[in-house]
Amino acid sequence: YTIKVYVTVNGNGVIMDPVFIIQDENLKEDDCFVHPVMGLGATASISSKGYIVFMKSRSGNVEFYRWVAGTLIPETVDQIDEAFPELAARPVLWKVDGEPIQLKPFQDPNVQVKLRDRNIQVGKSPHSCTAIFQECDAGNLFKAAKSVNRKMNNKLQMDSIVKKRVQAVFAAH
Repeated sequence: YTIKVYVTVNGNGVIMDPVFIIQDENLKEDDCFVHPVMGLGATASISSKGYIVFMKSRSGNVEFYRWVAGTLIPETVDQIDEAFPELAARPVLWKVDGEPIQLKPFQDPNVQVKLRDRNIQVGKSPHSCTAIFQECDAGNLFKAAKSVNRKMNNKLQMDSIVKKRVQAVFAAH
């Protein structure tokens, strides 16, 4: 399997639930299987979770980006509103890269309603400018994560309970 990690970071630098995209050549182009795994998140919190997503391509497909826009981001905003109720009435700006496959879900009326109901506004950076306009690309956050990932190997330890949960997802797939 080939794995890609999809991370969402808010303006305060808080990393939300990570998504581990697993490329599976045996799947159809539009297949997208999402599995939440408690304990696989970016923090040590008891409610920390991550997602394992199986798709044919680790680049994502329309169904993946529909899930991101219609479920992951609205749930993330709900978590922020719960943690910081004083910010709940303020609009949220979600900046996207703007590749056609990433933008297609915004045409879905169900996605539009979910974003509108949570006061989520979508901003698209100009073509080929994410290195300048996307803070995570322009700053050192992704550089640091990529540096750590290059040094990781198969000896990386995982909590035994979380490891069993991940194994169960793979067994079910």
